Amino acid sequence: ISTGAAEFLGCNGAVVDDGVGNIAIGIEYRVVAFNDDTEADGSNIVSASTTFALPGIVDGISAEVDGYESLTLSWNAASDGSSPVSGYTVYYSSNPEDLKCSTTEFGGCEIGTDSVDTTDTSVSIDGLDGDTVYYFVVVPHMESPAFGDVLGLASNAFDFYVPTPLEAPVDVAVDGVGLHEATVSWTATKSGYGAVNYTVELSEDGGDTWTEVGTTEDNSLDLTDLVSGATYIVRVSARDDYSVSDPSEEAEFTTQLEAVPYLEAAPSGEDSVDLQWDAPNGPSIVGGYRIQT
Repeated sequence: ISTGAAEFLGCNGAVVDDGVGNIAIGIEYRVVAFNDDTEADGSNIVSASTTFALPGIVDGISAEVDGYESLTLSWNAASDGSSPVSGYTVYYSSNPEDLKCSTTEFGGCEIGTDSVDTTDTSVSIDGLDGDTVYYFVVVPHMESPAFGDVLGLASNAFDFYVPTPLEAPVDVAVDGVGLHEATVSWTATKSGYGAVNYTVELSEDGGDTWTEVGTTEDNSLDLTDLVSGATYIVRVSARDDYSVSDPSEEAEFTTQLEAVPYLEAAPSGEDSVDLQWDAPNGPSIVGGYRIQT
């Protein structure tokens, strides 16, 4: 006959929680003798208590915005309980009332709201609403040899504001157009997070390609070194610490064409005159010349 085996029958309901994660549990056992062909009835059932500790409470929670619908939450590692910490569950909601704990059979915390699991001490959370305060609670896990996955106690709630997505600048206009200069202006964009900078782009080919010509925190920018007589399209985008808006509506303008700087005439016969002139001094787009009398 082989050696008898101790059989774990489960928890007998005697669970005692001291409030700080140290749990005493009454466990029932019996011994069953067996061989290759048969198995005897079990012995009498005995009870014994075992004590184990839940993982420590998470602290040091912080958050960084990844974009306007996502963030990365980080925290200090929880101390091990009777078994090493095996992972974490992050519960989150825009309503702090959703983060109330339901106590598990071993004294841990389980919450019935949105959550994400990780084995690291940070996690990215996507699909959040902008212009909203979210609340987060982190609960550690440990893998108990006897009871499997055991949830620990919840951290204090951590709140964080998820900013409003940047909107594109509006009312883009161009004035002060000269031979080689112009001023573009727009209505400022409100940011939910950080200072706003604006990037101005120009296109000389009808919007097929764009060239960045300047950045500013103001709501206007002077454009210089333009080609005389050229048609440009301008657009503006906004940027803050975490995001870039879509480009604004486009505005088109044409610089003034530089005049012929010098003209001379010389008789070339009884009924003709030779005219000679200099081309415009600066960079210009000249399609032709018209002779007026």
